[in-house]
Amino acid sequence: MAILYKRKGHPEKTFEIYEFLDKNNILSYTVLENFASILFKEGDTQRADGLMQKIELTNEDNPSWLYAARKQVELQNYTCAKRYL
Repeated sequence: MAILYKRKGHPEKTFEIYEFLDKNNILSYTVLENFASILFKEGDTQRADGLMQKIELTNEDNPSWLYAARKQVELQNYTCAKRYL
């Protein structure tokens, strides 16, 4: 839902959804990665790094971690990329 709001030009709704999920500890790899990615693009790298640290606590086995690390290297988000490896 948050991604759809973002694509349709409603960033305030996007952040409301992610902040609700974060506040209520409804977190998954995908939620955290998507929210961190948006924050990185907005320039809020400190908050994005904090969310990326939470990814390690989700204990999810996700085969896309290597792909995600490669993607972050391409974006030159090296701190973020290291978290995936």
